[in-house]
Formats: sequence, structure tokens, C-alpha cells
Amino acid sequence: MKKVGLLCLEHQVYPKLICFDQSCKASRFQCMQCIKQGAHVSHPQNQEDPQQIYQHILKIETESEALIKYLQLSINDVNKHLQFLINGIRRKYQKKSNEIQKMEYKQVHFFFSQTIKFKSFEETLKIQYQKSFQDFIDSLENLYLDLKLPQLDYITFYSQDMVRKPLTLAYELYQDYDDYQEAIQLFDKSLQYITAFETSKIWGKGKIMCQSLADSLRILNKPDEAIIWADKALQIDQNHCQSLWSKAESLRILCKYDESIIWADKCLLINPKDNLSLFCKVLAQCLQMLGKYNETIILVDKVLQSIPKHLDAYCTKSDSLRQLQMFREAMDAIELSLSIDPNHIESLMVKGQCLQDQKQYQEALNVYENALEINPNHQQSKEKKAECLEALNQI
Repeated sequence: MKKVGLLCLEHQVYPKLICFDQSCKASRFQCMQCIKQGAHVSHPQNQEDPQQIYQHILKIETESEALIKYLQLSINDVNKHLQFLINGIRRKYQKKSNEIQKMEYKQVHFFFSQTIKFKSFEETLKIQYQKSFQDFIDSLENLYLDLKLPQLDYITFYSQDMVRKPLTLAYELYQDYDDYQEAIQLFDKSLQYITAFETSKIWGKGKIMCQSLADSLRILNKPDEAIIWADKALQIDQNHCQSLWSKAESLRILCKYDESIIWADKCLLINPKDNLSLFCKVLAQCLQMLGKYNETIILVDKVLQSIPKHLDAYCTKSDSLRQLQMFREAMDAIELSLSIDPNHIESLMVKGQCLQDQKQYQEALNVYENALEINPNHQQSKEKKAECLEALNQI
């Protein structure tokens, strides 16, 4: 009998014993090192020779086929009772004219009375049938999910290529093409197989995979799920700055500004120079939402000293100055941003809002129309344009 596939998951050697205990959560295939570690000392009576697995598989195959036949017979019973109901409906509500002519007048009267009540019967039947049918379907779906088929793909379960291929493609889609929705689907496909291994053993960039999934979920406006995957990445590497940023940004989206700043600060402590620009936006925006505009401006100025053409930094600084009603300084900052990139939508939005606050509605309207020429589907520009038009109509 071949030994292919019978390997201890942890040590990758042929096992000495196999555990058949149903409640055991340790690795089923035990090599000598596993036995020494004593993971199965509580149930030695359930340990068998590895060759017993083939006899066990044949036995389960026979029993599972018996279960399938039982289900098929049950379906036959369902079909039989359904046919009884169908035949009964036809007998009660369907009569040919020649049949009616042969009926006594009391039978005709009863038949006609029943046809009058057919709609009521139909509604009651549909409600009961749909509820029972849906309950039945839900039960079948739950039973199917309980099978956990992705974890039981015996042909590909141990093939790292089945993990690497969709995982690598997902990362490429995320990194190079901004196709976050498809990336999510491919990440999920890989993760169905990863459950049996440590992520870092499957792929050297396991933390990057988790962080990329977190970023994709955040971009798809699922910050709660994004935080879960950022935490998984941080379990692999607690100092992974990109994952710290992803968590901080997701918390900001959830309006948990104080928590967001804590996680942003953790990254800045690890490497202030390299990550200052990366965390500037999330940290500064949180300070803005907490009303700490002067602190925000100080932070942004530090970034601009290192990266003079940082558009997000200019936007954040301008918006903070606007909040402090320092409109001239706010306009100067945003014009610097637009001199670097005249088509930067966020800069245009900040400029438009600054003009609106000064009641310069026509000038603000021109800015929003400019933004819509760049991106006709930009919803915030549409809303701001409508506000300006309404304000101009009231003048």
C-alpha cells in the first residue's frame, strides 16, 4: 500500500499512529515526535496503525452511500405525496363539461361553490408550501455547509500551488490593477485551503496577503471585516506597518478617531521617517475630526518638509485652515496642491468648500463643474454643485 498523502502535517514524515477519536482536535497523523509530545495521551484506545485508514475509508464510503440512498428514498416519498396533492387539486377544481352534465344538481352546486373559494385555497396553499419549502431548503443548505467541502478537497488539499496560484493573482490584481472585488474572491479561494496551515508557511508574504485582503475590504467599504484581516496580519508580524495603517484607516472610517490615532502612532514609533507620509492622512484626518486643527497643521507641515509635493498633505492642511476660518491661508495651500496636479479631485473639493464657506457660490460652482468634467460620476461634486445652485437661486 502506498504511503502517499499519509504525512504528519507538522513534521512532514510518515506517521506511526493515526487517531480515530471523534473529539480530538490535535493532528490525526502522529509521527514519533508527536507521540513524544503526548498530544493523544488522554485516549490511547483510539490510536491505530496507519494502514487502518484505508479500511476506515472503505467503510465510510459504504456508509455514506447508504445515507445517500436513504435521502433519495426520502425524495421519492416527497414526490409521491406531492403527486397526491396535485391529483387532489385536479379532482376538486377541474371538471370537463360532459362530467358536469352527468353530476347531480347538489354535486354541481358543491363543485361551483368550491371553485368560488379556489383563490382563498390557492393563497393558503402557497403561503404554507413556500414556508415549508424554504425551511427545507435552508436545512439542506446548512447541512451542505456543515460538510465543509473546501477543507476536504482530498486531491488538492496539500497542494501549495492551489494556494499560491489564486493568492499570487489576487495580490497582482490588488497591487497593479486596483481590481479589489475580484481580488477579494481570489483571496477567499486561497483562504479556504490555508485553514490547515500557518499562513506564513504557505507563502512567505502571508502578512502581505492578509493586509492586502484588509485593504481590499476597506476600499469596498467593509471596515469591520478589514480590521479582522489586519489583525491576522499583525498576529504574523506585530510591526507590519502597512497592516497597522490599514487598521488605523479602517477605524477612522468607523469614526473611532481616538483608536485610529493609537494605531497610527504605533507605526510612527516603529519607523517615523519612512512611514510619516503613509500615516499622515489617517492621523491628520482623525485630529481634524476631533477638532485639533492646529495639531493637524503642525503634523502636515512636518510631512511637507520631507515630501514637498504631497497632495494629501496640502489638502489636509488647507481643510484644517478652513475649519479655523483662515481662508486666505487655506486658499494658498490648496492652490499649491492644484499647481502640482490641476486634476486632483480632492484638492478641488477642498477649494470648492473653502469658497462656499466664504459665500462665493459662483466661484465654488465653477470648481465643482471642473471636478465633474474630470470625473462625471463623482457624487460629492454633484451634491456640492446642487448646494451652490440652490444658494444662488436664493440670492
